[in-house]
Amino acid sequence: MAEPQKKSSGWSTFILGLVAIAFAVLVLLLPASYMERIYTAEREAVQTLLGDAEEAIYTTAYFAPSQGVMDAMDVLSQDFGREKPISLWASARLSVIWMWGNLINYRLAMLFAWMLSFLPFILAALIDGYYVREARKYTFYSQSPIRHKVGVRTAVAVFGLTLVCVGLPLAIPPVVTPVALVSIGCAAWLWMSNLQKRL
Repeated sequence: MAEPQKKSSGWSTFILGLVAIAFAVLVLLLPASYMERIYTAEREAVQTLLGDAEEAIYTTAYFAPSQGVMDAMDVLSQDFGREKPISLWASARLSVIWMWGNLINYRLAMLFAWMLSFLPFILAALIDGYYVREARKYTFYSQSPIRHKVGVRTAVAVFGLTLVCVGLPLAIPPVVTPVALVSIGCAAWLWMSNLQKRL
């Protein structure tokens, strides 16, 4: 019984290691102007979809760099009035981390904003799935373990992909979030309605 858990733990560690390496490489290589373009493009796309509501999301998510970070960027970007390539590069790395953090925060704020709208749908899907399962107890309809497994795996896959999209340094279309929440609701219904009749 312990062997599958060890294998699962090994895979988790391996994936987390790859993510950490990818993050470090991107922070070292991505130009600050690229992250700024991604942030601006994503805000414009959300404004097109949500209009004035985007400003509330932006205000909630945006965090300005602290005075210490600003001072560090000033010190790194100049050396007694003479700019050095290594100082400019280090200053740009701080800008990339700050812009990336803002982008992740912005996406999380948008995710929670959409979640408030779609939470009734997901709850309704779970409740409907539960009563479908209860009704099937009194029929000769057999539950499908395949559908149950598909529901579980779809929900886990969509949840995982949503987390990946939150941190991805690419412009993500704003429709991805509501589509992901609808998919989770449908997968939740499939999972709940095909649970075994006797647990």
